[in-house]
Amino acid sequence: MDYFIFPERIGSLIALRIGCTLALIGHLIVIYREFGRRYINLIAISGFLVGAGTISVMVQITGGGESPYYAGLNLYILALALLMPWRLKYSAITCSLIYVSYLIPSLIIYGIQDRALFVNNNFFLLSTIVIALASTYTGYQLRFREFGGRYRLAQANEKLKALDVLKSQLFANVSHELRTPLTLILAPLETMLSSKEWQFTEKQKAEVQVMRSNGLRLLRLINNLLELARYDAGKTELKVRRGDLVPFLRGLVDGVGHLAEKKQLGIQFRAEGEIPEIPFDEEKIEKVVLNIVMNAIKFTPEGGEIRVGCGFMEEKGGVWVRVEDTGIGIPKDRIDKVFDRFSQVDPSTTRKYGGTGIGLALAKELVEMHGGKISIESEEGKGTIAEFTLPIRSGIEEIPSASADSDRKEWLHRLSAEAEKSDAVTTESMEEIQAKERSAKEKLKGMAEILVVEDSDDMRRFIRDQLREDYHIIEARDGMEGLEKVKSQMPDLIVLDIMIPEVDGYEVTRRLKAEDRTKQIPIIMVTAKVELSNKMEGLDLGADDYLIKPFSPKELKARVKNLIHDRSLQRELLEAKGQLQEYAQKLEGKVEEGTRMLIQAEKMGTLGILLSGITHEVYNPLNTVIMNLGTMRDWVEELQKKWNGDPQGMERLTEMVEILKEQNQACWQAVEVIEQMKRFVYPSKGEQEPIDVNACLELTMGVLKAQLRRWEVVTRFDSVASILGKASELNQALMNLLVNAIHTLEERGERERGQGHVGYRGRIEVETKEQGEEVWVVIGDNGCGIPQESLSEIFSPFFTTKELGQGTGLGLAISHQVIERHHGKIEVQSEIGVGTSFTLRFPVSKV
Repeated sequence: MDYFIFPERIGSLIALRIGCTLALIGHLIVIYREFGRRYINLIAISGFLVGAGTISVMVQITGGGESPYYAGLNLYILALALLMPWRLKYSAITCSLIYVSYLIPSLIIYGIQDRALFVNNNFFLLSTIVIALASTYTGYQLRFREFGGRYRLAQANEKLKALDVLKSQLFANVSHELRTPLTLILAPLETMLSSKEWQFTEKQKAEVQVMRSNGLRLLRLINNLLELARYDAGKTELKVRRGDLVPFLRGLVDGVGHLAEKKQLGIQFRAEGEIPEIPFDEEKIEKVVLNIVMNAIKFTPEGGEIRVGCGFMEEKGGVWVRVEDTGIGIPKDRIDKVFDRFSQVDPSTTRKYGGTGIGLALAKELVEMHGGKISIESEEGKGTIAEFTLPIRSGIEEIPSASADSDRKEWLHRLSAEAEKSDAVTTESMEEIQAKERSAKEKLKGMAEILVVEDSDDMRRFIRDQLREDYHIIEARDGMEGLEKVKSQMPDLIVLDIMIPEVDGYEVTRRLKAEDRTKQIPIIMVTAKVELSNKMEGLDLGADDYLIKPFSPKELKARVKNLIHDRSLQRELLEAKGQLQEYAQKLEGKVEEGTRMLIQAEKMGTLGILLSGITHEVYNPLNTVIMNLGTMRDWVEELQKKWNGDPQGMERLTEMVEILKEQNQACWQAVEVIEQMKRFVYPSKGEQEPIDVNACLELTMGVLKAQLRRWEVVTRFDSVASILGKASELNQALMNLLVNAIHTLEERGERERGQGHVGYRGRIEVETKEQGEEVWVVIGDNGCGIPQESLSEIFSPFFTTKELGQGTGLGLAISHQVIERHHGKIEVQSEIGVGTSFTLRFPVSKV
């Protein structure tokens, strides 16, 4: 660049560049000395000033303030901003000195020749300085924050390491401290079960066995936690001895055979080929194998197969051990996490199989301590293959075969091995549970029913044993089964665990409380969750009580007793409410009946007043008219006998006799109406006597023989008992019903003829029969029928469906009154165009 822009100054410019380079090399040498490290900032500023000063000299010898070499200062300033991790004050000092080295000589030596170019160069130079200072400030702040973050991260990491050490120590200490008292609990329990001095009943022995079984499960968990803590602390030691793996594995498989048999699983062991002796820690490998095999037993359904095998890998110099099952398998997205600590294949609260997520993580670490590898292959719904390898030469110092351990160590080892098998299979089948439920139902009929929904067999058995003396216990293992049993058996109370398979306790509660049929059933939630939020969630969903594990039997019984008592009171209240509603309905019916009777009495009173007036004002004059008409008829008949006049006069006398007869008949009809009203208002009194219903019907139909002859009459008279009453009144009631039937047939006959129908044939059916303690009389016809809206009124006085002037509306009212006086009932069924049927029901006479 010097050659093309200022060829005449090429020598001076190259000399300045060489001098600047040598000076900067000197600065680098000084920086790596003790003095340089102590005054690093001053030396760095000096270095930048040497370079910038060299460029300023080049500017002066190439034109001063208007020289194009000022651009080199811009580059130097930008390099300062990008490369130097300075504070703002150091950058400001350096940039100020660089600008002064450019500006002062330019003004003194050359002055301002081209003002515009001078201003342009200074503007860009100052702008670069501002950008560099801003960049220095921002970069320093970012570096400060980054340093602060790294410092805090380092502190947090140190604290985390310390906490991890404390956690491991806590696990080790707590596990050790728990192991000692747990051992002292299990030892007496084993003595009690094995010694003949302890004479237990079957129930007591079962309870002690449950205590020991759960103690072993707790020992297993403590052993696993302790082993993890030792591993994390680097204190796990392998006691490696060279031995034959085949009999060792066969013994382990034989030891769990009874557990597989109890779950109806097939289990077999097979060794492939010759397998050399290998170095391994028997206790650790036993823990690994048992953990894998017990998982296979736990996750394989009834009727499945488990195959355990081992073989020699000559090319790899090791032995493989494989466990295959036909179980439920592992989802693909969970296979990579099965060896993570505290990881579950199913992490939900509704998982069917429990566990802590420690076993496989510990197995992996123990296998890797031997120098081997462990892997799992699985297909959901088909099964799982777990395989681990052990090298023939582990590189771990082997110890010679030691003499037998002390009895205590042997016992502890046996106890720990038994603990590894403690959580494998359920101890009670659903068939056994259902058989117990059927047996209990036969013995405890009438007792309150309690449904226990709990997936743990031991916890379910414990609750059942505590409550079964006072209640009938129903059991369910998961949420779906619990919901089905609630709907089919409607228990009085539900004891419900929250973490259960299929549907958790919260969802079971929500569904039950949402249905009218089951929302009144009290629910006690049982859980190991002690957080207030969990308790509030259950109570908000409608749970009636909340029981936290562990709980005492007394607390369980007290809460169950209180809720059962409340449930009983609720039932009594509901029954009382139902009785009150029934009584209110009856009372309402009686009020309606009373109202009807009052209306009837009012009608009867009004009718009595009317009848008194008719009798006084009409009856006597009517009798006079009848008597006079009779006298006049006698006179006319006598005159007719003595008449000797013309024939026309004789015809007139004959017509007059007929007119007098018709008038006399009309007057007697009026009298009959008045008599009917009198009988209705003032029914006859007197002693009742047994009546032959069939005889009454035959007599009444004989009186109406002329009218009935026109129609088809069908009679079915059974041999029936007598009824108590008055034959004359019953005849009147039966006649009214038969006359009504005749009238409705006549009315329909006229209607059919008017419409041109000639095929109509009127029919009356009369039937008697005995039904229990009653005698029934049925009178039916195929006449016009009665409108449905009129059926409720047909027995009311003066109500009629006939046209005005064609009836008094008293016939059916009188019949109804007569039948009620005979302690009977009358019912009517009718359909327009089909006909009408009256049913009379009388109690059988006891006389």
